[in-house]
Amino acid sequence: MFARLLLPPALLALLTAIASAFAPVPVYKEPPKPAAGSIVAAMQGTWAEPLLVEAKGKYAGRVRIEGKTWTTVFATPKGPNREMPYELLLDTSRDPVALDVRRNPSTRTYLKGIVKMEGERIVFCYAMNVDAESERPKAFTDTRTPAGRAVRTMTLTRVE
Repeated sequence: MFARLLLPPALLALLTAIASAFAPVPVYKEPPKPAAGSIVAAMQGTWAEPLLVEAKGKYAGRVRIEGKTWTTVFATPKGPNREMPYELLLDTSRDPVALDVRRNPSTRTYLKGIVKMEGERIVFCYAMNVDAESERPKAFTDTRTPAGRAVRTMTLTRVE
């Protein structure tokens, strides 16, 4: 009689365990893409490369983005900072978002690439001194563009 009373609850526990083993797996949903204006707004501010890049005795350690202007700030060990402004062109209709940086509207594109925001970081994958669309990297893991140009990746961290 005692075994008879315990059997239904034990059977119920067993059936519950079996049923939960076959519960539906949650479906992965792609995170929503940022609105066109939100990535532009998120990029505004002052950014630094985690490792200072040394080139010809100058250290490019800061990038300031204000509106549609990308300004690289070169800090030199013996003199005042030198600033170089560039025009910033974003195409948020593309996936990934396309980013071109050029000296001024009349010159060829200096950097042609793709960009994404990762919290307080900008990841910019690009080719230098290019014009053709075939020179743009297609993915953040690319090492060469479809046209064969070398691809570099710059990761900037927000400082202001």
